[in-house]
Amino acid sequence: MTNARITDNYFFSVAGECIELGKVEGVLIQSNNSFTESATRTFVKIRGETGKTQNIVVRGNSINKSDCLVDAAMTDGLIVESNIGKAMGAGVAPRRAVVCLSGACAGVIVTGNRLQGEATLGLYDDAAAIVRDAVITNNAFTATGAHTAALTAANTQGRIGDNQIAGSARNGIGYRWTTANKSLSPGTVAAGAAAVVTVPVISALPGDRVAIDVLKYTLPDGVVSDITGR
Repeated sequence: MTNARITDNYFFSVAGECIELGKVEGVLIQSNNSFTESATRTFVKIRGETGKTQNIVVRGNSINKSDCLVDAAMTDGLIVESNIGKAMGAGVAPRRAVVCLSGACAGVIVTGNRLQGEATLGLYDDAAAIVRDAVITNNAFTATGAHTAALTAANTQGRIGDNQIAGSARNGIGYRWTTANKSLSPGTVAAGAAAVVTVPVISALPGDRVAIDVLKYTLPDGVVSDITGR
């Protein structure tokens, strides 16, 4: 199957997969609504079959009570964008991840999703195969139960950042960090003097950006924000 659209459908109380694809190319899955009184296993299941599955877009869907938003095997060019989900992740790991990848995948984009659930939210991948050229940015994940990290991305190459995460049982990665400090020391700095202000940033990764919100933190007199890091 190539160049297909699956749009504007309403799935109610589907016990297995709402949409299951085999060897396909160029499929748009958009503006569907899935609701179930008992958790659906997966909204979109992409089977790993001989040949290439590529250019799949899952965009603008509304999901209620699914273990997994997208479970894909050996897929290139997968875009998961602007989906809304709640009460996600009641199943057994790794299926309770929002996006579960297995086999060698490349060109995976997960962006602009707003997802809430009681287990792992984010990207889970197969430890035996590298996910290449991934972009996981600008998502909002809210974990409502104390299970695992809100964002998991082991064995993944690419960019992860600017994700807003709340309710994580442990540190996630690549999102905006905040600290409990409300003011910065050392206070007044004499003219011509120099001082170092230390603000702890937990588990930052190489390439993460750091900034001081001057509306939240009070800079000492004579101190200008000049941030460096290693």
